[in-house]
Amino acid sequence: MSEELNIKNTVKIDGKDYDVETLPVVAKIAIEHLVTIDKEVQRLEMARAGFAQAIKSVMEGDDAPSPIESESNDTAEFVPEEV
Repeated sequence: MSEELNIKNTVKIDGKDYDVETLPVVAKIAIEHLVTIDKEVQRLEMARAGFAQAIKSVMEGDDAPSPIESESNDTAEFVPEEV
């Protein structure tokens, strides 16, 4: 005996659940774009974390330069995120 799964794709908009199939085409397209953007943001965040970790590793190594004393507040500060 085969059982048919009744799984619906739903999306929460302003706290309310909707069946994706019932949404207007424009909303479906916008959701597809949001999903793509979210995936790209996640990919970029992972890349940033990797580069920040690489900088941290290099700066903790024997070949790292010594910090300079700065009298000016004109320097940019880079704070790598904890990984």
